[in-house]
Amino acid sequence: MNWDEVFGGFLYDLRNEFLFNLNSSFMIRSAKENSFYESWLPSATDLRLKNAAANVLRETWLIYKHTKLVKKVNASKIRTHQRKFLLAIYRLCHYQIFLIFTKQNKKLYLK
Repeated sequence: MNWDEVFGGFLYDLRNEFLFNLNSSFMIRSAKENSFYESWLPSATDLRLKNAAANVLRETWLIYKHTKLVKKVNASKIRTHQRKFLLAIYRLCHYQIFLIFTKQNKKLYLK
């Protein structure tokens, strides 16, 4: 047995424990709390998702603008927008995964 197997098993156990705690916290809520979270959570995550997608588009435009449309290229501005671009991609993926995860949980509870 190597360290990868041990560490992988440890992460698998942590993930299962986290999912169990998350599912049990959903079941503890009252009916009013559940209706509030069902109505509020999707709209808030949809807005975050749209904002993250807009950030990706804006940063791609700014990278293009500072590399192709100027006479003298300023490397620090390009690096700044590249960092912001990578952060925007990360946030977009994070919100997409979160949205998928919450939709899957709703399907489990509706059964």
